[in-house]
Amino acid sequence: MLTAKKYWAGIAVHAALAVSAALLVAGCASTVGGEPEVEGQSTNSGEASVEWNPCSQLPEEALRATGADPSQKIDTIDAPGDRALFRVCSWDSVDGPYHVGIGSTALTQDEWYDNTEVTDVKPQKINDRAGLSFYPDNGEQPIRACYVSLPMEGGSLFINVDWQYSQRNSMPESPPCALVIQHAEKLEPYLPN
Repeated sequence: MLTAKKYWAGIAVHAALAVSAALLVAGCASTVGGEPEVEGQSTNSGEASVEWNPCSQLPEEALRATGADPSQKIDTIDAPGDRALFRVCSWDSVDGPYHVGIGSTALTQDEWYDNTEVTDVKPQKINDRAGLSFYPDNGEQPIRACYVSLPMEGGSLFINVDWQYSQRNSMPESPPCALVIQHAEKLEPYLPN
């Protein structure tokens, strides 16, 4: 049986792989005269990391404002310590059989366009912020998840809605992008820039 925890672990692995691949490509070297020449070397010694942690820094007030139950947190990716490429947590919604996820990543807005794990990446205004919407490119039908990404210093944030697998036939929309946009609009005032 596919549980929410297993599903999120799978999404986390795919997301981490996608970011790792993007960072690896950005740091690939070419050979000139027999010596490697590093292209796109970062200023932080190649260790991209997100500063904001939605698992511990998002106020309960924000969760209540969007209809997520603060007592029903699922730590999807919350590595110990202060260095991580991703930080993602989700909470059960009080409004339906789905989870509301909030994450931060070192992936920039522009990098979402090149991410092969997602599809239908398009501009999406969230309140006064320019964001993106997209959904997983995993072949699942109906598509139970949709994401909104917003830029932040050092990477991007994302909000997602993931309909419970056992309730997939009750979805009013597939993918549930209108629903994630509603949640993103409620959460945006609480999120870092």
